[in-house]
Amino acid sequence: MGCVNSITGISNGAVDVNNDDVPTAQDTSKVTILAQADLSVTKTDGTPTYTPGTTVTYTVVVSNAGPAGLTGASVVDNAPAGTTITGWTAVFAGGATGNAMGMGNINESIDIPSGGSVTYTINISVPSNYTGNLVNTRDCNGQSDGPDAGQ
Repeated sequence: MGCVNSITGISNGAVDVNNDDVPTAQDTSKVTILAQADLSVTKTDGTPTYTPGTTVTYTVVVSNAGPAGLTGASVVDNAPAGTTITGWTAVFAGGATGNAMGMGNINESIDIPSGGSVTYTINISVPSNYTGNLVNTRDCNGQSDGPDAGQ
């Protein structure tokens, strides 16, 4: 699933169409995109059902197809309502960097070069009296890919 395309560098400049060095309405603006990052996020718990009173493990993978790297990408993953993230770990590949572990909801800033990825393993405690679907969304750079619903 696509997350966000981020422009990492641009060059702005007006083009003087009549070569008179005087800005006019006929002059045009030129924007050149030098490079962009292409982030994607996948998320799964590997099962269509859950059992109340147990722990559910989600895997979230953030990947950058490039061609440019991205510094300070925001990754947010909150526990489904009524549950708790008891802990998470992150494995970095392809030069990606960030925090390798934590507790509670994920609200992390990562650096992810072109071809890099981060794989989060998230443990969620489901109370024994929990009923209904587990609905969980992930967010990368302010763009939600929507809810994942499991039963």
